[in-house]
Amino acid sequence: MILTLTLNPSVDISYPLEQFHLDTVNRVEKTSKTAGGKGLNVTRVLSEFGENVLASGFLGGALGQFIEEQLMDAQIEQSFFKIKGETRNCIAILHEGQQTEILEQGPTIGKEEAESYKTHLLELFKRANVIAMSGSLPKGLNTSYYADIVKLANEQGLPTILDSSGQSLMDVLLSENKPSVIKPNIDELSQLLQTTVTTDIDSLKEAVTQPIFKGIEWIIVSLGGDGAFAKHHQTFYMEHQTGHINVDKFKELFKQIEVIEV
Repeated sequence: MILTLTLNPSVDISYPLEQFHLDTVNRVEKTSKTAGGKGLNVTRVLSEFGENVLASGFLGGALGQFIEEQLMDAQIEQSFFKIKGETRNCIAILHEGQQTEILEQGPTIGKEEAESYKTHLLELFKRANVIAMSGSLPKGLNTSYYADIVKLANEQGLPTILDSSGQSLMDVLLSENKPSVIKPNIDELSQLLQTTVTTDIDSLKEAVTQPIFKGIEWIIVSLGGDGAFAKHHQTFYMEHQTGHINVDKFKELFKQIEVIEV
């Protein structure tokens, strides 16, 4: 089973408008509201591909209940941890070929809630074969919280996939306990290394071989419309067209991708 973690989920609200006018009323005819957050997006795709998946994270209030109900309707198994705070909304205004986003910060997780969730996770780990962690951390959690989860998973012999950015990703990279897979995009990679990384193969190879990534089996860099670049041990791969990732078979991940060096 794949256990997906969304620690700062949201109700994603989409407002499509032909034109978006400031400082006046904008009326929306069609509105969509879905259970969101990067980890729940991963969960939904895995479920659609027939994977055995279990969703977890922090949920609170009426918005948290809405997310639970949406996942139940989609027949996605879940085991969230209930918090005192209210789960957030994230609004996307689609207008004139553009997208304007308004993202709430979300609830503050108390210290007791943060520690209790780790105990909750240890129970879920007994059912899992791999852990996929995605998205930002909510307020109240230390930036090292993902590193703590990776440590717990490693102690149970479970591979971990981390799709995060900023200080929470840096804390994991600086930790003694490494995830199996990280998936920064090229901008996040540049931010981590405090230098400009381009889509040039030599630039990418130099970036992913920096000492900070030592001990990580897979480094997958998403390049947007240019595909993806990856390092697996000492082998580099380049994907020229984006595709789907089978998280159960990392060796087959880039079976349609050109091997550029062994």
